[in-house]
Amino acid sequence: HTLSDANAAATPVGSFGTTSTVPASAFALGVATVATPTYTFSNATGPTLPTVIAVRTVDADNVSSLRAVASSIVEGTSEIRSGRIQLLNAYGSERLALPLPLVVQYWNGNWQKNTADTCTSISAGQFAWSFPAGTAAKPNNLTACKSAVTVTGSSPNSVVTLSAPGIANAGWADLVLNLGVAASGNACTSVGVGATGIATTAAAPWLQYNWSGLVDNPKARATFGIYKSPLIYRRENY
Repeated sequence: HTLSDANAAATPVGSFGTTSTVPASAFALGVATVATPTYTFSNATGPTLPTVIAVRTVDADNVSSLRAVASSIVEGTSEIRSGRIQLLNAYGSERLALPLPLVVQYWNGNWQKNTADTCTSISAGQFAWSFPAGTAAKPNNLTACKSAVTVTGSSPNSVVTLSAPGIANAGWADLVLNLGVAASGNACTSVGVGATGIATTAAAPWLQYNWSGLVDNPKARATFGIYKSPLIYRRENY
């Protein structure tokens, strides 16, 4: 049996690998579970609207699962989406933990949360930290691993939180989520001197995006020590 790309889009944007034949011996009562072929979806020109592909079987005598009219044979289908992970800048008090907004999105005419994504796995060690220098007038007092990342929940509702660096550590850091095949940078998954480690990668390059003229990892700046306006003060009297 040969599996073919029955792409519903006018122009196919994906294809099976070089091996797309499933031997008859793999089937039991008409059902086969195989590790190959792998369907590869790629599009270098930008995001596309969701498209549905169908897995179509074709026998040696050219009989296929395609039917012109409704029948008991149903081809397996899957929706393919153009996706990305977005990180947003965050700021707040150096005395409090800081949430770093992370959203798994897909393109449907506009970018929106991909509530169907339950597969993407993000961990704290995949975030690479850097600490841009400040100035004499505006020093950056935040240094490596004065704050650390934690990730709770799971896709599409992962929650990324940076721990409070504490008094005298106001400043900023740039965080990059490694999605490529190879990782780069240093991670902070715990607080303390010597806590810096080598960042790993989520190995999900399909969730990179052209953020600034180049397809790359998502990046955000976290700033401790600045506040939203207006400030509201509360005092208790005893």
